[in-house]
Amino acid sequence: MPTQSQSQLIKIGSGKDKTLSKEQKRFNNYIQKLKKLREETEKLQAFNREIPVRLQRELGPLESEEVRLRKDLILLLDRHPLAPKLPKKTREKLSHIIREEAATLIREFDVEELKDVHDRHADVTFEEEQERMEKSAKEMASNMFKNMFGLDLSEEAFESPEKAAEEMMKQLEEQKRRMEEQQQQAQQRRQTRKKTPAQLAREQRQAEEEKRIGQTTKAIYLELVKKFHPDQERDEEKRAWKTEVMQQVTAAYKENNFLELLQLQISLLEGKDQSLENLPDDHLKYYNKLLKEQVDELQEELYEVHPHYNGSPYGHFYGPPHLLEMKIRQAVSQTKTTIGQLKHTLTSLDTLPELKDFIKNFDLDEDNDTDSLAALFGGF
Repeated sequence: MPTQSQSQLIKIGSGKDKTLSKEQKRFNNYIQKLKKLREETEKLQAFNREIPVRLQRELGPLESEEVRLRKDLILLLDRHPLAPKLPKKTREKLSHIIREEAATLIREFDVEELKDVHDRHADVTFEEEQERMEKSAKEMASNMFKNMFGLDLSEEAFESPEKAAEEMMKQLEEQKRRMEEQQQQAQQRRQTRKKTPAQLAREQRQAEEEKRIGQTTKAIYLELVKKFHPDQERDEEKRAWKTEVMQQVTAAYKENNFLELLQLQISLLEGKDQSLENLPDDHLKYYNKLLKEQVDELQEELYEVHPHYNGSPYGHFYGPPHLLEMKIRQAVSQTKTTIGQLKHTLTSLDTLPELKDFIKNFDLDEDNDTDSLAALFGGF
């Protein structure tokens, strides 16, 4: 099948004493880059598919247990019979712990039953605080897009990612339209000025080069269509095979995937791999321009799927296999430890000194006005 041959790496020159031209070396370099980029992209895509499933299987039940215990602890602290006997400042800190931990569990884990608990210990309700935070976040996002990209997005646009994307695209299209108008006007002004022979020659070379680049891909496509179109094939088995070939050829051509077309050409037409070595440099350079475009596109795709750059919540786990395994083991072990500590705490707060010690040792992050049982117990 074509797919088996396509897996082979295209390369110009295999002998050690083969002297390659600059364009031939560039061709080999682009082919190697594309191979590495595709392998890395496929590896990242596999990670993005598999790690959520694995973490849900290995960590999910433990994290659910931790959330349940954290909720039980907040409920215990909220109705603790010894709380009225605490000093005023200690009671205030206890109220702060309950309020902030309840808010965290509601926001991050949808523990809705803690809303009433939160509101008893807060000046404003959880819903009111959420509205304030959302409004502030929308204002910050709107200012960021305005300062960084010159986009004047309304706060309403940030009610959902879809609305933000829709309004952003509209404004970007309007920016593009205005820019194109300005470029057309500038071009018209330039055209009114008499061009030098050098300018005319350069423009002609650019036009011819663009035409040759387009013809390079089309020529390979037409050659394959002529050779493998199934309509004139009477043998049913060969017709089925050629139909599959043409599906691959047509898909590669429509996607402007030059390397795929080149691999198909080499794998399907005997001797084409050797013919690459006989291509003159002025023709091979068009191959290189097309390959460079694909390198640039794959680099962008790689960035989009990389968990360190695309905002993935699983970026912490990405890395070599041995580090991935180590981090998962650490997460499991840490969560189990947290569960054990939470269970111990739930059964030990039955005296006033123990309750005081728990509140005293709870570390509040005054800078962020947040505190966390996770920080105390080493949880998530």
